[in-house]
Amino acid sequence: MRVVVKGAPEYVLPMCNSQFSENGQIVSMSRDEGERILEQEIVGKCAKRGLRIFAYAFKDIDLYDWESMKRNYNNFVHEEDRASLERELTFVAGFGLNDDLREGVDQCITKL
Repeated sequence: MRVVVKGAPEYVLPMCNSQFSENGQIVSMSRDEGERILEQEIVGKCAKRGLRIFAYAFKDIDLYDWESMKRNYNNFVHEEDRASLERELTFVAGFGLNDDLREGVDQCITKL
């Protein structure tokens, strides 16, 4: 079973303890390396350009372990139950999206 987490990098990166290396191998990642990636790579290259930033991470779980976790953590119904899944992830990528304002937004703000 593959667990995938996507969200704000400051939320996702602390859940990660590994990442892909330049040659595609999964290698360990320290908390300091996660902070460096967040500050220099993601914020430094994307946020300063006004992009909306996301991080993507995953982990694979044996099907037997998955079923056991589902039973032990209320089928992951509550956020605190899902936290059991959202650790020891592998950081895959951080990316920025251009989030342009829609037409007419300036008029709506003026009216407000």
